[in-house]
Amino acid sequence: MKTILHTSGSQLADLTNELRELQDTKGRIIAQPAHALLLLKSISSELQVLATLLSLQNYADAICLDIQNWIQAGLDSVPDFSNTRSQFVLPADKAWTFFFGPYLTANAGVDRGFRCEFFLSFRDEPQVCHPLYLKYPHPKNICQSTRLLTASRGFFAGNSIVFFPENIKCNHKLERQHFALFFFNKFECIYRSITIPKVLELFGTQNAIFDGQEWLSPQLNTQEFYEARCIWGYLHDYFHHKGPRPFDEHLHLKIKWEVGLLEEIKTDCQTILTLLTDTDIAFHREIVEFIFFERLLRYPQQADAESNFDSGTGIFLLEWLLQHNALEFDLSNMKSTLGWAKIQSCLQKLVTEILATEALPENDYVTKARALVGQYLRLETSGKKYLFHNYHHQIYPPVTDRQEIDFNHVALY
Repeated sequence: MKTILHTSGSQLADLTNELRELQDTKGRIIAQPAHALLLLKSISSELQVLATLLSLQNYADAICLDIQNWIQAGLDSVPDFSNTRSQFVLPADKAWTFFFGPYLTANAGVDRGFRCEFFLSFRDEPQVCHPLYLKYPHPKNICQSTRLLTASRGFFAGNSIVFFPENIKCNHKLERQHFALFFFNKFECIYRSITIPKVLELFGTQNAIFDGQEWLSPQLNTQEFYEARCIWGYLHDYFHHKGPRPFDEHLHLKIKWEVGLLEEIKTDCQTILTLLTDTDIAFHREIVEFIFFERLLRYPQQADAESNFDSGTGIFLLEWLLQHNALEFDLSNMKSTLGWAKIQSCLQKLVTEILATEALPENDYVTKARALVGQYLRLETSGKKYLFHNYHHQIYPPVTDRQEIDFNHVALY
C-alpha cells in the first residue's frame, strides 16, 4: 500500500510543483494559463485516484469543487479553498491524509506567498505519548503527529513541519482552529543539520543544562527523535489550549503578530518547566534541549529573520535572558555562558508575566502584549517586523554555504 501511495503522491507532488511556478504570492496564475488549466485538471483526476485508495472521496470532492470554482472565476483571480479547509478530514491514528490547495508555508526556504501545495502523510501517535494523554488531558486534542511521505516543494523543502487551517488561502476568515498537523519525521535532520552545530559553536560540547559530559539530545536514534518530538508537540499544543485565553477560542487575537509571539514563547516555556518537574515524562531532558536550542539558536538563523515570526520568538527569548542577566555572550570569541538555574527562574517569570497580560480585558491585553514585545524587540513597520541589533548579526551571521536539506534522501518513513 505504501508503495502505491508513494507513486500516486509523487505524481501529485510533481504536478503541483509545476503549477506553483506559474503563480504569484497571492496564488493567482500569472503565466501559461492554458498549461495551468491542464495541470489543474490532471491534479483533480489524480486526487480522485488517491481519495479512492484512502476512502476520502467526499474530501477530494471538496478540493475539486474549489478547483472548479477557481477555473470558473478565472485562474488570474485569487483562489478560495474554503471548502477544502472546512471539509478537511482529521486522520485517525495509523491513517493517511492529504492536502492540495494554495497554502502559505512557514520556514520553507522557498519564495514566501500563497502557492499551491500538496502533501501525503501518515498519522502516527507513538505509544510513548499515551501516558501524557491521561496525565495531561487535552481539552480539544487537535494536535496530529504525522510522518510525511511525499509533498510539493513548499512542504518538502526547508524547515516547514506544520499544516494549519489559517494558512490555507480562503475568502472567509477562520473563526476556530480545528486541526494542526505536524510532520515530525522531518525534525531529526533539521536538528542535526542546523541546531546542533550552533549549540557546539556557542556552548561547546559539555552539557551545561544537565551537568553532563555531553549533550543528550543528539544521542537519540531516529525513532526516539520522532517520539520525543511528538511529546514536545503534544505538550506545546496542550498549553496553547490552557490559561485565561485558549488559543482556539481567541484565534482572532492570537494571530496578531506581537500577541502570537508571546503565545508561542509562553507555551514552549511552560513545556520546558513541566519537563523539568515531571521527570516521569519520557525523554524529558532531551526535549528540554530540543525546545531551548531550537527557539534560541535555530529560529533566528532563518534567512528572513527580521520578518519571520519564529525568528522573532527566538530573539525575544534571547533578549529576555540577556536583560535578566541569565545568559552572557562574549562577542570577542562568540562563546556563551549558560546559567541554567537562573534561566529556569527567568522562564517562570516570563510565563507569569504573559499570563497576567492574558487576564486583562481584550483591548488592554493586545496593548500590553505589544508593549511587552516592544521592550525586547526593535519593532519595525516598514516591511520588516523588527530589526536586529549589531550583536544579533554577530551571533546569527548569514549562512551562505548551507545546503538546503534534501528530504528525498532522508528516511522519513
